[in-house]
Amino acid sequence: MIEKFEDGPVWTIGYLVYGPAEREALVIDVPMWSADKIYKRIRELGLTVKYIVASHGHWDHTGEMKKLKSLTGAQVGANPA
Repeated sequence: MIEKFEDGPVWTIGYLVYGPAEREALVIDVPMWSADKIYKRIRELGLTVKYIVASHGHWDHTGEMKKLKSLTGAQVGANPA
């Protein structure tokens, strides 16, 4: 399953990707102002977030990665370039 969350001052999109049977998830990008909304949905679905990934390093895609990591305990990853 893939759910999108569009938020922040420039309406950036982040994604919650999960297997409904496995109850494990991956988050791709965490736009500004979206961590609480994404986390609320994670809790509603009873998911465990394994990874949070940045598609690239621009502020509008990484704005609340630290906050979501703190809420979920997930590992964070990004391309070093």
